[in-house]
Amino acid sequence: MRKFCGFVGLLLAFAVFSTAYAEAARNGPILFSDYTSIWKVNSNGSGLRRVARKAAWSLHASPNGKQLLYTHDGLYRMPIGGGKSVNLLKRYPVVGRFAGVNWASWSPNGKRIAFAGQNDGRIYLVKSNGRGLQYLFDKNKLGLHHPVWSPDGREIAYLDTWNDSSLMAVNVKTGRKRVIYPGDGEAGTPVGFDWHPSSKRIAFYAPYRNWMIDRDGSSLRQISPDQAFVSYEDPVFSPDGKSLVGRALATGSSTSELWLMDGYYGAATGGIVREITSAFDGSAFYPEWAPRRRGH
Repeated sequence: MRKFCGFVGLLLAFAVFSTAYAEAARNGPILFSDYTSIWKVNSNGSGLRRVARKAAWSLHASPNGKQLLYTHDGLYRMPIGGGKSVNLLKRYPVVGRFAGVNWASWSPNGKRIAFAGQNDGRIYLVKSNGRGLQYLFDKNKLGLHHPVWSPDGREIAYLDTWNDSSLMAVNVKTGRKRVIYPGDGEAGTPVGFDWHPSSKRIAFYAPYRNWMIDRDGSSLRQISPDQAFVSYEDPVFSPDGKSLVGRALATGSSTSELWLMDGYYGAATGGIVREITSAFDGSAFYPEWAPRRRGH
């Protein structure tokens, strides 16, 4: 009987270890931009290296961890470890001479991309091969930014600057829009946000605080310290949902660094804060936590 109990205990311990390992294995490298190049680093600060000499305003990894979207004067796709870039927007409606894209997000199945135009403030949808370009809303709907697909694929969240910069969501199938958080709410005006991998909550930054809110707009809570101006911009969840990355100035420094935080408490009481890019000689912006590569 003792041998049997010991064997069961060993199996349970192995199961717990295997689950923890599987969750950790979901997390790949963290990518970021310094406006002139794209870099990657591990969450413990190791493995820092340049991926590409490309200017980027935002980064988004494909669901299988193999490809990277980056935006600037267009929407580009390249291998996540570096390589040839492909401009997906050869037929993008140019306004003036500069067809900027300020944000892009891959659908969870990797088949489509949502992006926001820098010049016109519209949100577009396009297939991952660059075909089938269309408006998400009516072409006269302007002032929209930061589209992020929910991990369950049901909604695209975005910021509506013509509606007090409210955090909104639209059902991809029905087109029904809803407010997740009003821009004139107690937390202030949202600037950047990310979905938790469960699709159950969203972390967002509103100067100068970080917040967490449930998908239905309930349970708003602060996840940054109470000290003035201690907060982290461009928050993004780890693929396993246990951590957050954001950027902020280090104490006594003029450079923007990346910081690791707890995926539930953030940097507030019960959470953690740890610098990731202390070895980087420059400023880090627009972090993206890629999933571990799957397949060949």
